[in-house]
Amino acid sequence: MMRTVALVAASALAILTVARPSEARAPMPCAVRANVDLTGRYDSKFGQVRLEQSGRRIVGTYDYDGGRLEGTIDGNVIRFAWTERSGAGRGVWVVASTSQLIGTWGTGDDDIGGGGWTLTPVARTVIAPP
Repeated sequence: MMRTVALVAASALAILTVARPSEARAPMPCAVRANVDLTGRYDSKFGQVRLEQSGRRIVGTYDYDGGRLEGTIDGNVIRFAWTERSGAGRGVWVVASTSQLIGTWGTGDDDIGGGGWTLTPVARTVIAPP
């Protein structure tokens, strides 16, 4: 029994040691948010982002370089592909309890190498009736 436990632990350590940073993925979320609707406008370092959600599918546009994105949500994790006039890649966001989408982007098949990309919802103005 102890030998099996030691072998499993050693194998896990070897896998973690061999993994390259370019193969790293965003951490799995601790909690799953059900019935999330992310349709709306968000501010980000790439200008305003507009998202439309239909079921698990998410499509959107953003100001920088004619940006477009398309992805799916699973729990509170969004995996997406982005395209611009000058390039394309992948990304991942996690829906935070603050309603921000916090994640990373990369080029090609990479979804982290480009850096962080956080979307902050644009506050909706509610006008009270007179």
